[in-house]
Amino acid sequence: MSPRDLTSARRSGIRNFVLAAAAIAILIAPLAANAQSFVKCPPFGEPLLKIKEIDRNKTDKKLEGVMDVKDQDRIVWFPSINGSPEYCATQHLRYFDGYATGDTMSAMDAMAKECPKCPLPGPTLRARVGDLVQLSFFNEINLTNFPSSQYLDREGCDETAGIYPSNKSTGGTINDQYPNCFHGSSTANVHFHGTHTNPGSTGDNVLLQIRPTPRVKGKPVVDKDTFKESFHNFFQDCAVNLATKPSYWPTNYTKQMPEYYRNKQEELLKKHDEGLDAEQKLWPPNEEAIKAGAWPQYYIGAYPICYQLPEYPEGKIPAVPPDPAAADPHVLQMGQVPGTMWYHMHKHGSTTLNINNTLIGAYIIEGKYDDQLMDFYKTTATNKNWWDVDDTKKYDKNVKVMVIQQVSVTPNLERAAGQGRPIFSVNGRRQPVITMHPGEVQLWRIVNGPARSGAYLVPPAPTATSLQWVQIAQDGVQFNPKNYFPPAPGAASQPIMMSAGNRVDLLVRVPPGASGSFPVQVYDVVKATELPTANQAQPKVPEPLVTVNVVSEAGKDPDPAMPFISTDKFPTFPSFLPDIPESSIFSRKNLTFNSTTRATGANHTINGNKFGDNIDQVMLLNTNEEWTIVNTTADFLDKTKRAQPGAIMHPFHIHINPFQVVEVFDPWNPVYVYTAAESKPGTNCYINPDDKTTWHPCALTTLSPPYVWWDVFGMPGGIKVPNTAGTTVTIPGYFKFRSRFSDYPGQFVLHCHILAHEDRGMMQLIEVVPNRTVLKHH
Repeated sequence: MSPRDLTSARRSGIRNFVLAAAAIAILIAPLAANAQSFVKCPPFGEPLLKIKEIDRNKTDKKLEGVMDVKDQDRIVWFPSINGSPEYCATQHLRYFDGYATGDTMSAMDAMAKECPKCPLPGPTLRARVGDLVQLSFFNEINLTNFPSSQYLDREGCDETAGIYPSNKSTGGTINDQYPNCFHGSSTANVHFHGTHTNPGSTGDNVLLQIRPTPRVKGKPVVDKDTFKESFHNFFQDCAVNLATKPSYWPTNYTKQMPEYYRNKQEELLKKHDEGLDAEQKLWPPNEEAIKAGAWPQYYIGAYPICYQLPEYPEGKIPAVPPDPAAADPHVLQMGQVPGTMWYHMHKHGSTTLNINNTLIGAYIIEGKYDDQLMDFYKTTATNKNWWDVDDTKKYDKNVKVMVIQQVSVTPNLERAAGQGRPIFSVNGRRQPVITMHPGEVQLWRIVNGPARSGAYLVPPAPTATSLQWVQIAQDGVQFNPKNYFPPAPGAASQPIMMSAGNRVDLLVRVPPGASGSFPVQVYDVVKATELPTANQAQPKVPEPLVTVNVVSEAGKDPDPAMPFISTDKFPTFPSFLPDIPESSIFSRKNLTFNSTTRATGANHTINGNKFGDNIDQVMLLNTNEEWTIVNTTADFLDKTKRAQPGAIMHPFHIHINPFQVVEVFDPWNPVYVYTAAESKPGTNCYINPDDKTTWHPCALTTLSPPYVWWDVFGMPGGIKVPNTAGTTVTIPGYFKFRSRFSDYPGQFVLHCHILAHEDRGMMQLIEVVPNRTVLKHH
């Protein structure tokens, strides 16, 4: 099928299988005649799957291997509609595959034996601080399997008759225009959440667009051998240069990328462009970028990824405030933290579709954090049946890596008309079971990977023998020991709120004498009104995310029982992440996020604008900044009303550098009241709707140092309340963060991690600029 044919197919309307998916989301009954679309749902409560890994080469200190984007049939759960039973159907999805250098079987081929057609996340990447990451990245999606998905990247929006991009049947409109619309979902790249590394060239570069390889008689034109020699030579050069310049290499496409790769890409892109209109062609913008000395965006079939996970010098403490004028661009101001990271495809216009297609995976970066946990929990002559740590420092039996997904029933649509949110699954299974022993402590590394939903974890009711947990890391950055508060035996554990994109590390403990099963319940949360608090519009019903089965086995139960790690043994906090003092702030910025209703025209904006080609924020390299992130998307406190889109808690995400949240104003927090009659000083806080000077955190909610570091933060939703004149007033939620824009100049993005909002414009292009000039003035 030619590009023209594919474009024509897209414009002719959505294909039958997608229409069927849309129909089933509205009412399942009409598809009863199409029985072959349905399959028996896999049973709930199967054991938690361990996702296969692309592991580091410990000898060479490299994470090296192959990452593929492919497509295949997978089984997807259809949510219950109006009390109907759940169904499953086979859908053709895009997914990540891969293998480490030297492996004989890909991760997904190995997993297929354990869980055929499960909607699995991609292979878990495993590296260590200081490692070099070298991945040969291939896009092998077969475009003929996705005729309803936009083929071209520089043309327009996906079109679905009656649903998108305009749906006036409900009296509303969707104001989506290219590039801020759903499109180009077969174009690939990859974003590595939580990595402090080069945002350009071959690093964590989300501005890249790698088109699928063309096919001749069904076979890929670009295969593993096409650039094998070029990639080998490039990776050798990359290793040498990053060893001597631990910041950002390569920087010059013409001089530093292999000649054969450059020439072949030019040939492939020109072939791709044949017969296309000027605005659809991919080689001309590449040619323009190369002439301007910029890094080109468009590629066909394959791309080399190479970057460093920088290791900060032992014991060094960065200067506060930093001195940009004195900073050597090749001396690190910050390092890579060890922890639970993740990766996903990040093509603007299709991030939500890609994640709905399972294009995500966990990324574990090990370091001293892991070493110190292992040292505390390892089995010894006196601590029997504790963590099974061998010479390779593997302790997988006691560590569970869990990727939460919501796999869409409409894999080429953000969602069909009338469709609710997809169903939570973990590592490709519904409500899987984790086996633990009485007296055991496990480490759970949890990635909340849905394109939209937050996951609010509710701990079991506290008893002397119930499950307990304590959080020890947020978004891949361990807690400062002063923020570590393990519960006493029998005490309640804290609920955990994970916005879309968040990660948490939990130590989970089964007390001695415990038995039975403990379901870990979860609320699906996007809006402030959906949190299980007094301000909830109506009671939501949580569902089990995973279940812990406690099994006692003679000779396998821990002896003595394992405690939560003590504060004095808690992993040492990284020296390069001291609190950022206000006195060191170089610049301050304010950003306002807002979503409007379909009735007025659905828009998702930052500071009133949608994503474009302009640089929205500029930061000076190696300086500290404080930003205020305001959310004016609001809902009525009065539960009898309720506005659309409601008090959405937009998850704020910025790439490359973590940030510290130093102030939060959540007007939905039950501590706040909005009439003087309700005010009880010392017990609650009165926010005066007539007085904006009161619209800030009160003493009962003030944060204190040491502050937690984040990669994604769910900004509080705004609230609509009446003032004394009876007029509705919108009081926005907000938070403040401080960040260090260290080590890496270049362009990257910030955005809402409800990815349908990002795809439709709630994103900004930002740039860190060097603090030195090549000009000489003395």
